[in-house]
Amino acid sequence: MDPESVAAGTFLAKSERLPEQVWLSRLVPQTLLHTGMILAVVLAVVVYIFLWRTTIGYRIRAVGLNPHAARYAGISVRSIRRFH
Repeated sequence: MDPESVAAGTFLAKSERLPEQVWLSRLVPQTLLHTGMILAVVLAVVVYIFLWRTTIGYRIRAVGLNPHAARYAGISVRSIRRFH
């Protein structure tokens, strides 16, 4: 319970706010646009490269599309499904 909610007498179950020192910095003042936007774009590029440019990414996509064909192609479906 949030100590402020208890003190106010509302007793609503909610988390206490994080201190401002750990907040993401704003890219544009007076808006909700913060550095999480840059982080999201960078991570999207990393995931794209992982799935489309690596061997394990190919195997994950093959098993996801058709496990029977992936098994026929020699991909260990059981080892890839551990990632789920």
